[in-house]
Amino acid sequence: MQDFFAVLFFLSEYFQWSGALITFTKFAACIAGIGLLAAFPFIKYIAYLPPLQRLKNKYNSYITLLENYTPRQLTYTLFLSLLRYSVFSIQYLILFHIAGIHISPTLVAVVCIIFFVQAVIPTVAITEFAFRGSVAILVAAPFITADNEIITASFALWLINLALPAAIGSLMILYAKFQNNSN
Repeated sequence: MQDFFAVLFFLSEYFQWSGALITFTKFAACIAGIGLLAAFPFIKYIAYLPPLQRLKNKYNSYITLLENYTPRQLTYTLFLSLLRYSVFSIQYLILFHIAGIHISPTLVAVVCIIFFVQAVIPTVAITEFAFRGSVAILVAAPFITADNEIITASFALWLINLALPAAIGSLMILYAKFQNNSN
């Protein structure tokens, strides 16, 4: 959803519409996005509305799964997802700042699009660092010319959130196995 808003930020770059039409489109899309976020916890009820029956038939297994949860649980899950996304975005922006890239609203939107592309394209764990760096450069290239700084920030984010926790977890498991074998 946040990636949708990031794409909206760049509408005027890609379409030669009048300023009023761009503003109206952004406003309408923001209202629709906020409405979708607000409706998510109640998706199991919304799916039974007559206009959406075709979608319910198509995605019945997912809706059936969501029926096991209360709106409160779904709201909590959505909150945790948004919190996680915010933490990653803030980390990326801090790392960009440390790497010497000026933080701007455009950069915030670029970070949203980078995360969207990285989430949509599947990767193998061993190639993930190279993939993340190349996606970051491809998405940010029209707005940021500092390729080395982009790679540095991308690598640091990968190191902090994936490699370092994996290494620490592996050492903890190894230590626990060593302790069990010595007893």
